[in-house]
Amino acid sequence: MRKWEPKAPNRDPALSSHSRWQLFAAGEEYFFLLFFFEVIDLSKNIYVGNLPWSTTDNDLRDLFSQYGEVSSAHVIEDRETGRSRGFGFVEMDEEGARKSIQALNGTDMQGRSLKVNEAQPRESRPASRSRY
Repeated sequence: MRKWEPKAPNRDPALSSHSRWQLFAAGEEYFFLLFFFEVIDLSKNIYVGNLPWSTTDNDLRDLFSQYGEVSSAHVIEDRETGRSRGFGFVEMDEEGARKSIQALNGTDMQGRSLKVNEAQPRESRPASRSRY
């Protein structure tokens, strides 16, 4: 009986980043085994701006749940005071995200016009220097 020992992994650029080729050697014979762990993320992250200061995570979830399945809803709070910063993020299914962006962008919530769009990746910022 032959013992199977893993060799160095080799990535095929034609495959997604979650798919891996692994080369195994058994004596002089080589076998290619494809481990195909495809992770498909069908959710979208939505930015919601100009929120009323009293808005909670549950309020945000309730507002967006009428358009699709909401994975998460979070109102961003100030680190020091714990008060809302007036914006938040909702993660939901792709179709629901598209519908909610079209329906809610520019709508009024407690006297404030909401800004709703697909969230953009956070830009990298240089490390801040200490003031002390």
